[in-house]
Amino acid sequence: MVLTSTSLQSALARLPQTATEAVVNQVFAKDLIQALGFSQGESHPEFDTGRGFVDHAVRKTLEDDIFLETQSNPHLLIELKERGKDLSEGSAPYLNTVRQLKGYLLANKCKSVQW
Repeated sequence: MVLTSTSLQSALARLPQTATEAVVNQVFAKDLIQALGFSQGESHPEFDTGRGFVDHAVRKTLEDDIFLETQSNPHLLIELKERGKDLSEGSAPYLNTVRQLKGYLLANKCKSVQW
């Protein structure tokens, strides 16, 4: 089942304004991944990129190649942040997150990532 943008907005509204990254992960990440069209076996939490652990790596199942089992060739990386974090362009948290994501994207296990 793919969630609608209204369902995703509802999931976001359930987050407290001071939600930590762990709360965002528990309350919102599953809904986000479903809204993007992925099912349960197509997401791996705390995925080891080879250059650190990203919050979620996601890929569609290809015949018998279930991503949760094989953990190979992710298509999408999701890095969650606490709700109140200032990620405006140029801010220190923004620059740190960009560096973090670049590191993940350059990792050997993430050469297939498109998003």
